Amino acid sequence: MRHTYAYRDAPCRLTSDWRNPTAVPFASVVVFFGLYLGIVQNQNYSRFVRFNGQQAILLDILLILPSLLESLFRPPTSGFGLTIFVSLYNTIWLYLAISFLYAVGACLLGKKVLLPLVGEGADQQVM
Repeated sequence: MRHTYAYRDAPCRLTSDWRNPTAVPFASVVVFFGLYLGIVQNQNYSRFVRFNGQQAILLDILLILPSLLESLFRPPTSGFGLTIFVSLYNTIWLYLAISFLYAVGACLLGKKVLLPLVGEGADQQVM
């Protein structure tokens, strides 16, 4: 049985070289803090922009979770465990992809969207 990761088989390559953590050292940390300090904490931007920036940060943290679990626990190499592992990866990726598309569409229409899992937290973080 062949197990495939949805994000690796996506029609457009979503994991390009700039997302490669070894391409530019600490680039993801710089972008994370730049987004947080430059947009979310900047009172010059509207609450709408800061709220959506905070949701983007929380979605990015969700994207890190599979890698964190992989570093804490040895990933399975075959059998039912591998099926569950790949399904978890694909579920998280699909959730993030759908959330991103939904949020972009809502933002283009000027509507505030509370994404599941991250919306309430983002709303509480932005003052």
